[in-house]
Amino acid sequence: MRLSPRLILSLGLTLCALLAAGDLPGAQEAPAVNAVSVDAAPEDDIEKCARSLPPQPLPAPPLPPQVRRRVLRPVPERGFPAFEDDLDRAGLLLAIGRTRAFWSSQPPQRSVELGARRTTADHLLRSLAALEATLAVHGDGASLRAALQARFDLFEAVATDGKPEGTITGYYSPEIPVSARPSSLSVPIHARPADLIKIPPGRGAGFDYGRRRPDGGFEPYFSREEIYRGALRGQGLELLWTPHPTDLLVLQIQGSGWAVFPDGSRRRLFFNGANGRRFRSVGQALIRCGFLPPGTSSPGILAYLKSQPPDREARMVNLNPRYTFLKIGEDSGDPFGASGVRLVDGRSVAVDPDAVPLGLPGFLVSKRPTADRTGRLTGYRGFSRFIFTHDIGSAIRGPTRVDLYWGSGPQAETEAHHMLFPGRMYIFLLKDSPGRIQE
Repeated sequence: MRLSPRLILSLGLTLCALLAAGDLPGAQEAPAVNAVSVDAAPEDDIEKCARSLPPQPLPAPPLPPQVRRRVLRPVPERGFPAFEDDLDRAGLLLAIGRTRAFWSSQPPQRSVELGARRTTADHLLRSLAALEATLAVHGDGASLRAALQARFDLFEAVATDGKPEGTITGYYSPEIPVSARPSSLSVPIHARPADLIKIPPGRGAGFDYGRRRPDGGFEPYFSREEIYRGALRGQGLELLWTPHPTDLLVLQIQGSGWAVFPDGSRRRLFFNGANGRRFRSVGQALIRCGFLPPGTSSPGILAYLKSQPPDREARMVNLNPRYTFLKIGEDSGDPFGASGVRLVDGRSVAVDPDAVPLGLPGFLVSKRPTADRTGRLTGYRGFSRFIFTHDIGSAIRGPTRVDLYWGSGPQAETEAHHMLFPGRMYIFLLKDSPGRIQE
């Protein structure tokens, strides 16, 4: 958030799930010519499209306590997966170290609920230390599996209907071209307005950020279209400018990214609040309104948007009313997740914290795309690896919904765009944890 730290973040979510409507392997790219000719289409076709779209659903309510206790199901020892990890140990140890630092900063007796179990920050810290020690002695395969069976309880994330498979997507840190001065064709990247506030839980009637009304209540902030038309002009909120509103949309959905200047220098951009409007998938809207054929891939949707004349591109992007405000980071390190932990490429995941707490070690089994360093998609294969719940995303809802962080660069971009597969997530907890929660 995805970051909102990626409260979006990442808005959390990957473009495979958010921009595209079913971006599965085999989905087609955008046609070489525009699916709808600019000359052939009426001038108000985008506005007609916007009026025809159904309202976005309200966010799902929090899980009732009795349901939350069932979404992390104990796994018997015979059901432990084969703990084969497709990444190197260096990144795994880095992720463990960063997660240990997080729990070291918490009060030792801080209570954490894992399904029907209650544990403490101190026990989670010892769980991470034990996992690191176990990995130092045992490699992949039967030896590691036996060691983990002996020392850890394992929980499998399951949906509210008891099904263990969920949807696994991906997100990344995009790189977008920027300039310090505006041009006639650039759009501003806005800082957070002074009157934007985070709405207290339960007070926003379905929105997370907004402003106070004269009567003391709350309302969402200006929409993306209103901001594009100048609602914030004159407040000095323009951080930078970028040529394509599509690029800005991508970075806002991912929750953070890199601003790349003409001389090649780069600065980090981080999430700094949102306008409280509900997210709408631009890709799904364009497909629904007939601008693009069903099955168009996320890269195809982005290419189509950026092929439009500037104002038309912006009007299409404005079909998503949600707008994320940003800030320029003071360092060039990895982005922070919602937990406050710096994300680790391929190891950090965004989860729904209503069902799965942040800061937990886990294991993911799914299928993934592969790409070369230039970003060319080369295929798909099964994979499994240790992961850590470092982040959240506004579109990551439910105990089995997982968004995997891929890093930055062309390879990460392609793999994140094409990551949309079923998968399973497991959570580790050192044995002899505090007991079961009373019903």
